[in-house]
Amino acid sequence: MFLRRRYADALSAVIAGQTQLASGARFIEGCIREAERKSADDPAYWRERAEYYRGRNETAQEEDARLHALALTESNPSSALPRRFLLSDYSSFSLCHDRNPGAVDWLCREIENSSADSDDAKQAASALWERFANDIRGDEGALWTWLANRAKWEFTEERLLFAMLKFFDPAHTVGLDVLAKAGLRDELVAHYRDMQKRMPTSDAPRVAMAALGEM
Repeated sequence: MFLRRRYADALSAVIAGQTQLASGARFIEGCIREAERKSADDPAYWRERAEYYRGRNETAQEEDARLHALALTESNPSSALPRRFLLSDYSSFSLCHDRNPGAVDWLCREIENSSADSDDAKQAASALWERFANDIRGDEGALWTWLANRAKWEFTEERLLFAMLKFFDPAHTVGLDVLAKAGLRDELVAHYRDMQKRMPTSDAPRVAMAALGEM
């Protein structure tokens, strides 16, 4: 692949794009497009192509390359380039271009269509709370189901839950139903009660307890 042969990493691809933008030249772009004939089915090629166009500030071309890479890993789960890297890339792209609602929708679909224990689903969950915490819907069934089906809760699960509870509407019972069915509600109540004792000035346990109906 052209970029992988000539450049050490994705940052170099961005720099290459910036250099060509400043000079007005498109020699590197020509080489990239020529390499497509041999690398069209390689997600890594499309990822580096996206980084090049990011350097050129050509948003449409960058997005097209990112979506192409994602589509290839969706049809080929055994790809050498893990899909979770591309999910992180595209969520960052969406954040930079103020596409928060759309990003939340496709990340939720990613979680819904993946097994609960997959790295891809966990990356999507991580992107949601890290980048779009203020855009998450508290009544999103796919997220509640994912949380309930996780064999082990760690930092990502807890932060996603809190982001959801901030916007939780008691009129939507799907969240509480899922938690109760999975036997998690009582555990969460105990957790936030303990947090409230340890952190009396924090709003986090108060908000969570209210959403859980335990004030």
